[in-house]
Amino acid sequence: MSESPAEVEGPDLHAEVERLAGMVVALARKVGELESRDDPSAVRSWLYVDDEETAGFMLADLCAWVEKVWFQYDDARRLQPCWLYHPGIVEELWVLMNVHRGCFRKGGSYQQMETWHATWRPAAVERIRKYASSCEITEHQPGGDLDPARHPPVPGLSDVDAVAGRWPESDVPPSPPTPVSHPV
Repeated sequence: MSESPAEVEGPDLHAEVERLAGMVVALARKVGELESRDDPSAVRSWLYVDDEETAGFMLADLCAWVEKVWFQYDDARRLQPCWLYHPGIVEELWVLMNVHRGCFRKGGSYQQMETWHATWRPAAVERIRKYASSCEITEHQPGGDLDPARHPPVPGLSDVDAVAGRWPESDVPPSPPTPVSHPV
C-alpha cells in the first residue's frame, strides 16, 4: 500500500506528487469520457474513431445494444457474421442505437419511439441487407473480394485543389480537365 503524502519526504515527495497528479489527470479524462457518453450533443461517428480504447468501448457498447435491442426484431436477426468488418454496417447500427437511446433521454417522446420503429429501424434493416446479404467472412481475408488492402482509391483526388480553389469564390466548381488520350 502506498504511503500517504504526509508520510513522504524529500525526493520521494516530488515523485508522489507527480504520481498523484497523473492519476488526477487520468481520472478527469475518464470522467469527461463518461459524461460525453451520455451527452446527446456529443455526436460521434464510428468512421472517425482514432484510438483503440475508444473503438473497443464503442464496439462493446454496440454489441450489447445489438443483443439487447436489435435482435428482438425477427427481421433484424439475419446480421451476417462479418458485420463488424463492414464499417458502413457498424455506422448504420451505431447511429440507429443512438437514435433509439435518444428516444429515452430527457425530451424523448412516444412519437420519437414510433418514428424509430416505423422509419429508422426498417430502413436500416433494408440497407444492411443490401450491404452484405450474401457476404462471407472469408471475403474479408487477404486476397478476398473485400480485402481492405484492395480498397480502391477515392476517385477525383487529383482535382481537390482545383475545386477547393474555385468553390469559395463562386460556388461553382471548375470544369474538369480534358482527359489525356493515349494512342492505342
